[in-house]
Amino acid sequence: MTTPTSGLPHYLVEWYRPEPNGELLDRTTAFLEHAIRTLSAEGCPVRLLMTVAVPADEVIFGVFAAGSAQVVEQVCRRAGVPSGRLSTAETRCPEPRAPPRTIGVARPPARRPGQADQRSPL
Repeated sequence: MTTPTSGLPHYLVEWYRPEPNGELLDRTTAFLEHAIRTLSAEGCPVRLLMTVAVPADEVIFGVFAAGSAQVVEQVCRRAGVPSGRLSTAETRCPEPRAPPRTIGVARPPARRPGQADQRSPL
């Protein structure tokens, strides 16, 4: 069951962990997603939008869409990862862009035997 979250405020959560790595990020994300499924089934609209680990700063960030900061705090507690800091956040996602079209491929002119390459400055 999915709970609609469009139009909900966004929140940034910070967790301070020594040496966060991909494995810790995966585990944290899985625990959060499990807690979110439970709360969503109870009728609380909440969604985890992204998690990011920054090993150099010993921090993991999570971005949530939720009805309130209290809902996000509840998700974190149920997941066993109480937030170190929770802030209201503004987010923007760039519009997807079409890949550039290739109209044609320029080919260098053919060289005659013994002729130096005119394109190379060396």
